[in-house]
Amino acid sequence: MRGLLAALVVAAIVPQAAGAARVEPRDLTLFEVDAPAGYLFDQGNSAGLSRAALAASQLDEARKLVREGFMGMYVARYMNTAPPRWRFVTSGAYVFRRTAGARSTLVSQFRSPAGGGFGPARRIRLGHEGWVRTSSASDTGTIVFWRHGRVLAFVVCSHMTRHRALAEELARKQESRMASRLG
Repeated sequence: MRGLLAALVVAAIVPQAAGAARVEPRDLTLFEVDAPAGYLFDQGNSAGLSRAALAASQLDEARKLVREGFMGMYVARYMNTAPPRWRFVTSGAYVFRRTAGARSTLVSQFRSPAGGGFGPARRIRLGHEGWVRTSSASDTGTIVFWRHGRVLAFVVCSHMTRHRALAEELARKQESRMASRLG
Protein backbone atom coordinates (compact mmCIF):
# COMPACT_ATOMS: atom_id res chain seq x y z
CA MET A 1 0.00 0.00 0.00
CA ARG A 2 2.85 2.41 0.79
CA GLY A 3 4.34 1.70 -2.63
CA LEU A 4 1.05 2.62 -4.31
CA LEU A 5 0.77 5.80 -2.24
CA ALA A 6 4.35 6.80 -3.14
CA ALA A 7 3.65 6.13 -6.83
CA LEU A 8 0.54 8.33 -6.71
CA VAL A 9 2.48 11.16 -5.05
CA VAL A 10 5.24 10.93 -7.68
CA ALA A 11 2.67 10.80 -10.49
CA ALA A 12 0.97 13.90 -9.12
CA ILE A 13 4.23 15.85 -8.82
CA VAL A 14 6.03 14.87 -12.05
CA PRO A 15 3.41 16.15 -14.53
CA GLN A 16 3.27 19.48 -12.70
CA ALA A 17 7.04 19.85 -12.82
CA ALA A 18 7.12 18.89 -16.49
CA GLY A 19 4.32 21.34 -17.23
CA ALA A 20 6.17 24.09 -15.40
CA ALA A 21 9.20 23.48 -17.61
CA ARG A 22 7.07 24.08 -20.71
CA VAL A 23 6.34 27.73 -20.08
CA GLU A 24 6.04 29.46 -23.45
CA PRO A 25 8.03 32.74 -23.30
CA ARG A 26 5.74 34.35 -25.89
CA ASP A 27 2.79 33.99 -23.50
CA LEU A 28 4.69 36.05 -20.90
CA THR A 29 5.17 39.17 -23.04
CA LEU A 30 2.83 42.03 -23.92
CA PHE A 31 0.22 41.36 -26.58
CA GLU A 32 -0.97 43.84 -29.18
CA VAL A 33 -4.08 44.53 -27.09
CA ASP A 34 -1.75 45.71 -24.28
CA ALA A 35 0.11 48.21 -26.46
CA PRO A 36 -0.97 51.86 -26.51
CA ALA A 37 -3.40 53.01 -29.22
CA GLY A 38 -1.65 53.44 -32.56
CA TYR A 39 1.05 50.82 -31.86
CA LEU A 40 1.09 47.81 -34.17
CA PHE A 41 2.85 44.46 -33.77
CA ASP A 42 6.22 44.56 -35.59
CA GLN A 43 6.58 40.95 -36.74
CA GLY A 44 9.93 41.58 -38.45
CA ASN A 45 11.50 42.70 -35.17
CA SER A 46 9.81 40.16 -32.88
CA ALA A 47 11.27 36.71 -32.39
CA GLY A 48 11.96 33.83 -30.09
CA LEU A 49 15.15 31.99 -29.27
CA SER A 50 15.34 28.39 -28.11
CA ARG A 51 17.88 26.79 -25.80
CA ALA A 52 19.15 24.65 -28.70
CA ALA A 53 19.79 27.70 -30.89
CA LEU A 54 21.62 29.47 -28.09
CA ALA A 55 23.65 26.36 -27.22
CA ALA A 56 24.94 26.25 -30.81
CA SER A 57 26.37 29.76 -30.47
CA GLN A 58 30.09 30.35 -29.97
CA LEU A 59 29.52 33.64 -28.10
CA ASP A 60 30.62 33.72 -24.46
CA GLU A 61 27.38 35.44 -23.38
CA ALA A 62 25.30 32.72 -25.05
CA ARG A 63 27.30 29.98 -23.35
CA LYS A 64 26.88 31.72 -19.99
CA LEU A 65 23.08 31.87 -20.44
CA VAL A 66 23.01 28.14 -21.26
CA ARG A 67 25.07 27.39 -18.12
CA GLU A 68 22.57 29.49 -16.11
CA GLY A 69 19.74 27.20 -17.28
CA PHE A 70 18.29 29.29 -20.12
CA MET A 71 15.28 27.50 -21.65
CA GLY A 72 13.97 30.03 -24.17
CA MET A 73 13.01 33.64 -24.74
CA TYR A 74 10.73 35.82 -26.80
CA VAL A 75 10.82 39.51 -27.69
CA ALA A 76 7.70 41.29 -28.98
CA ARG A 77 8.02 44.73 -30.55
CA TYR A 78 5.28 47.25 -31.23
CA MET A 79 5.77 50.43 -33.23
CA ASN A 80 3.97 53.64 -33.98
CA THR A 81 5.07 55.29 -37.24
CA ALA A 82 2.97 58.45 -36.93
CA PRO A 83 4.93 61.73 -37.25
CA PRO A 84 7.06 63.31 -35.97
CA ARG A 85 9.11 60.09 -35.51
CA TRP A 86 8.76 56.38 -35.01
CA ARG A 87 8.22 55.18 -31.44
CA PHE A 88 8.71 51.70 -30.02
CA VAL A 89 7.52 49.47 -27.19
CA THR A 90 9.51 46.26 -26.71
CA SER A 91 8.54 43.47 -24.33
CA GLY A 92 10.56 40.36 -23.56
CA ALA A 93 10.73 37.29 -21.35
CA TYR A 94 13.65 34.92 -20.70
CA VAL A 95 12.64 31.60 -19.13
CA PHE A 96 15.20 29.72 -17.03
CA ARG A 97 15.13 26.24 -15.55
CA ARG A 98 15.55 27.60 -12.02
CA THR A 99 15.15 30.90 -10.16
CA ALA A 100 18.92 31.11 -9.62
CA GLY A 101 19.50 31.44 -13.39
CA ALA A 102 17.05 34.34 -13.70
CA ARG A 103 18.50 36.03 -10.62
CA SER A 104 22.10 35.68 -11.80
CA THR A 105 21.28 36.98 -15.28
CA LEU A 106 19.37 39.92 -13.83
CA VAL A 107 22.42 40.94 -11.82
CA SER A 108 25.00 40.41 -14.57
CA GLN A 109 23.10 41.70 -17.59
CA PHE A 110 20.68 44.35 -16.43
CA ARG A 111 22.05 45.80 -13.22
CA SER A 112 25.45 46.55 -14.73
CA PRO A 113 26.84 50.08 -14.32
CA ALA A 114 25.21 52.85 -16.33
CA GLY A 115 26.09 52.89 -19.99
CA GLY A 116 24.66 53.30 -23.45
CA GLY A 117 23.04 56.60 -22.49
CA PHE A 118 21.11 55.08 -19.58
CA GLY A 119 21.45 56.14 -15.97
CA PRO A 120 22.02 53.78 -13.05
CA ALA A 121 19.45 51.14 -12.20
CA ARG A 122 16.93 52.08 -9.50
CA ARG A 123 14.68 49.68 -7.58
CA ILE A 124 10.99 49.48 -8.43
CA ARG A 125 8.27 47.42 -6.75
CA LEU A 126 7.58 44.86 -9.45
CA GLY A 127 7.64 41.06 -9.45
CA HIS A 128 10.15 39.47 -7.09
CA GLU A 129 12.86 41.98 -7.95
CA GLY A 130 12.37 44.99 -10.20
CA TRP A 131 14.59 47.74 -11.55
CA VAL A 132 14.26 50.71 -13.89
CA ARG A 133 16.83 52.62 -15.95
CA THR A 134 16.03 55.85 -17.77
CA SER A 135 18.05 57.53 -20.49
CA SER A 136 19.84 60.75 -19.83
CA ALA A 137 18.07 62.38 -22.81
CA SER A 138 14.48 63.27 -21.97
CA ASP A 139 12.93 61.59 -25.04
CA THR A 140 15.19 58.56 -25.58
CA GLY A 141 13.69 55.88 -23.37
CA THR A 142 13.23 53.77 -20.27
CA ILE A 143 13.81 50.09 -19.59
CA VAL A 144 12.00 48.30 -16.78
CA PHE A 145 13.36 44.85 -15.95
CA TRP A 146 12.31 42.41 -13.30
CA ARG A 147 12.33 38.82 -12.17
CA HIS A 148 9.25 36.73 -11.46
CA GLY A 149 10.51 33.41 -10.13
CA ARG A 150 12.50 31.79 -12.91
CA VAL A 151 11.50 34.33 -15.56
CA LEU A 152 13.42 37.49 -16.34
CA ALA A 153 11.28 40.08 -18.13
CA PHE A 154 11.63 43.58 -19.52
CA VAL A 155 9.72 46.42 -21.17
CA VAL A 156 11.42 49.20 -23.13
CA CYS A 157 9.68 52.39 -24.29
CA SER A 158 11.76 54.50 -26.65
CA HIS A 159 11.65 57.71 -28.66
CA MET A 160 8.57 59.17 -27.00
CA THR A 161 7.55 61.57 -24.28
CA ARG A 162 6.38 60.12 -20.95
CA HIS A 163 8.43 56.97 -21.66
CA ARG A 164 9.10 56.20 -17.99
CA ALA A 165 5.44 56.33 -16.92
CA LEU A 166 4.40 54.24 -19.93
CA ALA A 167 7.19 51.68 -19.42
CA GLU A 168 6.18 51.18 -15.78
CA GLU A 169 2.48 50.90 -16.68
CA LEU A 170 3.15 48.31 -19.40
CA ALA A 171 5.56 46.38 -17.17
CA ARG A 172 2.80 46.07 -14.57
CA LYS A 173 0.44 44.69 -17.25
CA GLN A 174 3.07 42.18 -18.31
CA GLU A 175 3.80 41.20 -14.69
CA SER A 176 0.10 40.64 -14.11
CA ARG A 177 -0.03 38.28 -17.09
CA MET A 178 3.08 36.48 -15.87
CA ALA A 179 1.70 36.10 -12.33
CA SER A 180 -1.53 34.58 -13.66
CA ARG A 181 0.32 32.13 -15.91
CA LEU A 182 3.12 31.18 -13.51
CA GLY A 183 1.21 31.27 -10.25
